[in-house]
Amino acid sequence: MYDFGKLMIVDDNEDVLFSLRYLLEPYCKSIETVTLPETALDKAGSFKPDVWLADMNFRKDANTGQEGFDLLKEILSRDSDAVVILMTAYSDTEKAVQAIKAGATDFIAKPWDREKLLATQSSKYRSHLTLPDTNQPSAASLREAILRAPGI
Repeated sequence: MYDFGKLMIVDDNEDVLFSLRYLLEPYCKSIETVTLPETALDKAGSFKPDVWLADMNFRKDANTGQEGFDLLKEILSRDSDAVVILMTAYSDTEKAVQAIKAGATDFIAKPWDREKLLATQSSKYRSHLTLPDTNQPSAASLREAILRAPGI
């Protein structure tokens, strides 16, 4: 059985929020769904999510992902070890690599594959839980190593 802890889902599409809540609710302690990045950041202080699942585009006709990168940057400025999975319908390999380099824990394309989404959420949450009790490097130090790696 999966256990994702507390999950914050950020997407401007109410139907996507409903679908993700329906899919993931049986596996989470609790879920917050919000349509705006600013609202998510405000709620995060009291909700304290274990995992973030965030869209990359929030304005009508936006498809660059910049809003998602801005949200990611703000989340990581508040918690450098945050588990943030970015998702978008406008995905390509370059955007996925850019997301990981920017500090995302993973990247999911919409429409998502149910099993891949569940496995990704579970894996990222479990790895987040083990970091404080092991000699593994933090997410921030792993991110730095990736950024310094040649050819990426």
